Amino acid sequence: MLLVPSREKIFDLVLRIRREHSMEESYPVIKEVIDGPHLFIIVEDRPDKSIFIGSSIVAGKLRKILGKPVTIIAETDLIVKRRKIEENMKYLRTISSKHGERLYALCEEEKKYPLSTPLSFPHCGESFILCCNNAYALTFSEMMGLTPICVTYRYSFPQTTKTHHSIHVDGDFRCDVCVSRLLEEASELADQKGIDIIFADLEVAVEERAGLLIVNPQRLLHRTDWELHRSERCLRMNPDEENMRFWIERITKKVSEGLIESNEGARKIHALLERVTT
Repeated sequence: MLLVPSREKIFDLVLRIRREHSMEESYPVIKEVIDGPHLFIIVEDRPDKSIFIGSSIVAGKLRKILGKPVTIIAETDLIVKRRKIEENMKYLRTISSKHGERLYALCEEEKKYPLSTPLSFPHCGESFILCCNNAYALTFSEMMGLTPICVTYRYSFPQTTKTHHSIHVDGDFRCDVCVSRLLEEASELADQKGIDIIFADLEVAVEERAGLLIVNPQRLLHRTDWELHRSERCLRMNPDEENMRFWIERITKKVSEGLIESNEGARKIHALLERVTT
């Protein structure tokens, strides 16, 4: 085991692993190695990151040799992440919501990634979570000091709604309009329950609407799908020919924004197409 991995030692290890598995000899540019319980290796760009991942073989072997979790980060992705967060912070400075200060602090800390540390705040109320590819918001809401209330279609997330206070919505379910319909329902209920923040899987990171703050935690902090906590899958999700365009556009957009790795995006689209054609 390497107790203090250096850039040179990591570079030599990657070359050795690739040779042992008859992979093309490539020379990644390693910008920085951040050692600790979790090892972060920052490389120059995505092609360099691909050399490290090597169909998961190289990264997997590195984890085994070093005896700790290893994450490969492209410096170009870090630059994009920080720029996106700065744009969100700029908007947060313009809003009147009482939650703006906490969201700003979370953004400020996330800019330090991979050296960021988790923040937590005292309890200050409740929030609505639209459970539609947005289960990470449960953790995010609790971190902000808000008790999450799930708003979801009945039978969509049985395990999640069993462990959290939930409001069920009835009606015809369609993936392509799920979030917009849930948001409409939640907005009507928010005034009745005195709730002023909703976490939803929308195209915007944060938006203030008539006294309601709508937040997409993934876009706010610009975290990839891989970084988000694994969560229950919607049981009613049923991609078909009618909404396939919605799913493909959704995935390709997230790939272009750096929220999904290109290989993972291709795998997701292939799996969707297989479900429709079989």
